[in-house]
Amino acid sequence: VVAADGGLEGVRLAAEHAGALRAVLLDLTMPDLAGDAVFARIRQAQPDLPVVLMSGYGEAEVMARFAGARVSGFLHKPFDSARLMETLGRV
Repeated sequence: VVAADGGLEGVRLAAEHAGALRAVLLDLTMPDLAGDAVFARIRQAQPDLPVVLMSGYGEAEVMARFAGARVSGFLHKPFDSARLMETLGRV
């Protein structure tokens, strides 16, 4: 597990650990760079890396924002560890 404190650090760490990461769990609300911008940068650099979005917003609203963007999964906050493991297991 590699944890980032904000969007810019997340982009940097995704690049730094390219090839070693199996998936990204991405919150849409973060300091210094919004989740949609982080998603776009990660997707551009590593198009096959699964990205699971998480948000307190509803799934339909989030997925409409990311229509056509190849989102690998969605977790509605709050969620428990079982739901996290189920979602990551699918991706």
